Amino acid sequence: MVTVTGQVTAATTGAGSGPVVADATVEVVGTSNTATTDVNGNFSIMAPTGTALILTTTPGKPNWGSLFAENVPAGGIAGLEVEVIPDALVGEIGAALEAVPDVSKGIVAVVFNEDTTVGGETAGIVADTSDISFIFNAADEPEEGDTLCGETDCGSEVIFLNVDLAATVRADAVSTAQQGCPHEFPDATYSVLEKVLTEIDVVCAVQ
Repeated sequence: MVTVTGQVTAATTGAGSGPVVADATVEVVGTSNTATTDVNGNFSIMAPTGTALILTTTPGKPNWGSLFAENVPAGGIAGLEVEVIPDALVGEIGAALEAVPDVSKGIVAVVFNEDTTVGGETAGIVADTSDISFIFNAADEPEEGDTLCGETDCGSEVIFLNVDLAATVRADAVSTAQQGCPHEFPDATYSVLEKVLTEIDVVCAVQ
C-alpha cells in the first residue's frame, strides 16, 4: 500500500476549481480503506499500486458523488484532484435538457483523452437504460447527443443521465475512423451507483 493525498472540490461550469468540500468520504473500492476530508477538502488514504477505483461521496451534503479509476504508482500520488457534483448543477443541466435527474439512479461519463480527440467520436454505454445522453458544446452548455462536436473549447466527454444501477458498466466508444477506443484502465470494473457520477476514461488511436 502507498499513500494517496488530494483535495475534494465541488464542480462548477466555469474555469478553475470550485469550493472545497469538507467531511467528504473517500474510499478505495475493494479495500476497507476510507478517509474523510478536512475543512480544506484535503485527504490522505492508503491504496494498492496499479489500477485503483476511487469512490467519493458527501453524506448529508447536496452533492452527487464520483467514481473513477486512477493509476497508482509505487511512489503514491500527491495532489489528486477529485470533484463531486452539486445537486444544483445537476438540476440546471437537467432543466437545460428538459430532463429530470433521478437521484435513485446514476450518471455515467465517457471521457475521451483530449490529446487524441478531433471531434466526431461517439460513445455509448453497455448498461440497462439511460434517459438521455449529452455533451457540453463550445459555449459550455449541455446539448443532447452522443458525438463530440470537435469545435474549439468543446468538451471531451459524452454523459449519460439516469442510468439504471448495475453491477458493472462498460463504455462503447468509437473514433472518427470507426475504430473502437479501449478503456484507459482495462483492469477497472466500473459500477453504476445511486447518486454517483461514474467516469470511464477511453483512449482513441491518434488520428
